[in-house]
Amino acid sequence: MNDEQPLLTLDIQAVNAFMAVIGVCVEETLQRVGITVQQDRYNVQLALHEIAVNIVNHAYAGRSDGRIRLSVYYAAESRCMTFELLDTGTGFDPNAVAEPDLDALPEHGLGLMLAYSLMDRVEYTCAGTFNRWRMIKTFK
Repeated sequence: MNDEQPLLTLDIQAVNAFMAVIGVCVEETLQRVGITVQQDRYNVQLALHEIAVNIVNHAYAGRSDGRIRLSVYYAAESRCMTFELLDTGTGFDPNAVAEPDLDALPEHGLGLMLAYSLMDRVEYTCAGTFNRWRMIKTFK
């Protein structure tokens, strides 16, 4: 985990109805640190939304007793933002998820593909009872 104090820490119930809360909180945080390019803010929100929805639908498989913890860190000098999502759902191997066939209108795998393409770095680890997604974006 990051040793710095997060700009934002959010702990929410892992249900789809609360996923918009992540977007609203991240949007406000991005604006407060001066990320003015709308497309940059949208891309970050979309990547986080896709991973959070995957946590709800796959790690917790629709269970309503799960939690998602989001922490956001910002290094002003480098304009680098780190987003960490923690959950205690079922872990998985992201390398086992096949690349989606975009010509076939896939039902699965698009969320991961979007997150990897919209962020500079995406890391997943499963340690003990926690799954951790760490996503990094540097803004110009």
